[in-house]
Amino acid sequence: RYADISKTGGIVVYTGIFDHIERSICNLNCYNKSYRDWVLKKSNYQYDPDSQALVNRGSFADSRPITSMIFGLLTKIGLVDSINIPFKVSDEQIELYVMMIAEMKKIAKEKFNSEFYFTMYPGYYEGWDRIKPYLVKYNIKYLDLSKWDLKTATGDRHLIILDGHPTKLSHYLYASLLHY
Repeated sequence: RYADISKTGGIVVYTGIFDHIERSICNLNCYNKSYRDWVLKKSNYQYDPDSQALVNRGSFADSRPITSMIFGLLTKIGLVDSINIPFKVSDEQIELYVMMIAEMKKIAKEKFNSEFYFTMYPGYYEGWDRIKPYLVKYNIKYLDLSKWDLKTATGDRHLIILDGHPTKLSHYLYASLLHY
């Protein structure tokens, strides 16, 4: 889809939510029924110290056969879907996620001659302060909109009912913040 994007410059805005961090590292939550059908098929990027680059190790399911086997068994007996263990994301995992963001920034510059901004979407995650030092380390400009109260701004019409994703109104207000 690169052909659809102007190559004359501009900005690329990546909107970060905590689920993106979790999906990029694929902890236990990836084996939950709401994720496992699609996240486990995604690429497992890891940092390779020898080449000093991110390397695609294959899908999460294929690149971690023992983990996949264990959690696959737990899934079959229904344990994964009933477990709600709040795992803390490690600093190494956060840095890996930011390395992926840095690759996006590189593509934005090379392919589109565009500036790149990481934005922290309002709500959803309270731990954005942990990611900021890594954004600075990798020279990624960011906008922290995480404290902005979309619920109040939309009169409690910020999420799609029974879905949890932002409504059209939420996206409109968010885009207006970015435009401002």
